[in-house]
Amino acid sequence: GIKDTNDKLDAIEQTIQFVQALDFSKYSEIGITGGELFDLKISRQYYQQLLQLFDVLARLLQDKKLKKVYITASLLYKDLSLLIDCLDTFKHYHVSNKVLLCTSYDTKYRFKNEASERLWKHNMLELYRIYPEVLLHTEIICSQDFIVKVLNNEFSIKDLERVYHTKINYIKPQCNTQAKSIEEFDKQLPGFVLHRADFL
Repeated sequence: GIKDTNDKLDAIEQTIQFVQALDFSKYSEIGITGGELFDLKISRQYYQQLLQLFDVLARLLQDKKLKKVYITASLLYKDLSLLIDCLDTFKHYHVSNKVLLCTSYDTKYRFKNEASERLWKHNMLELYRIYPEVLLHTEIICSQDFIVKVLNNEFSIKDLERVYHTKINYIKPQCNTQAKSIEEFDKQLPGFVLHRADFL
């Protein structure tokens, strides 16, 4: 993974060059994923370099070389200023409606405490308030805890979509583990592995 500032700067510069060299007769969408880009534990140089990348993407959308840009963000930070500056770039070029912001929500293990869950919810509402035209996309792991809470009416999928103006996509549970059996894994992460009877 990219750890120090120089590596991050090199990676962004390489990404800019890669995007500009794309054959747009073959590619019409691009996703910026991996790691957390917007947590502000960064240098000013990185900040400016990241804004340059998003400026390139916004101009490609404006020129209709790209049709859509996907961005992933955890939304688990109090300061949204870097993310807002990046989204403002798309707004400046009048292409915000071609941006899909991807995040995730889970009923267990996603948030370390109630405060972090409240922060995620606050950030979702704040982003919708500022950029109602940006599509918000939320992935949820189909864990046992999630299935049980839905079945018991402890969690409402429709309410999450309605209140936070998002569309939900479901992903299957995946986790690197040294467990040698499902039973052992279930002990390590209770409520994560699906039980067939509840899922079906």
